[in-house]
Amino acid sequence: MLVTHETMTNEESTQVIYELENYYTGLREGILDCGPPAQIDTAFHWHILNTRAYAAFCKNTFNKFIHHTPHWIDSPPTNDEQVHCNDAVSLLKEHGIDVHRKDLWETSPRCGGQKGFRIISCIVANQRTRPRFDFDDDDF
Repeated sequence: MLVTHETMTNEESTQVIYELENYYTGLREGILDCGPPAQIDTAFHWHILNTRAYAAFCKNTFNKFIHHTPHWIDSPPTNDEQVHCNDAVSLLKEHGIDVHRKDLWETSPRCGGQKGFRIISCIVANQRTRPRFDFDDDDF
């Protein structure tokens, strides 16, 4: 689907899916709590569309369903949120997760980095916003 609908090459789509796996590992291990950067988020969206397979994946990987809860904000993230969410590659590497494409994890200037993250993806759950991912034990 990434090749057909997102105009990626087979190699690019494989690399994005690999980084999506790293993202899921970061969520499962409690390393990450920010939304994924743009290209990884695109692969995440395509994964969600196959609802039965996605639900089974969530149950097998997380033992709970991970909801995608988009949220919209009125103001940019705080400096602490920017720093926290821009450090995903370092956090993953500290836990032995091999990130191959660091460029896919770069963030937009509005989120304190260079490119990639959508503004809604660099917000962590806090008092001003809803969590992007809702781990709901009641779904299984």
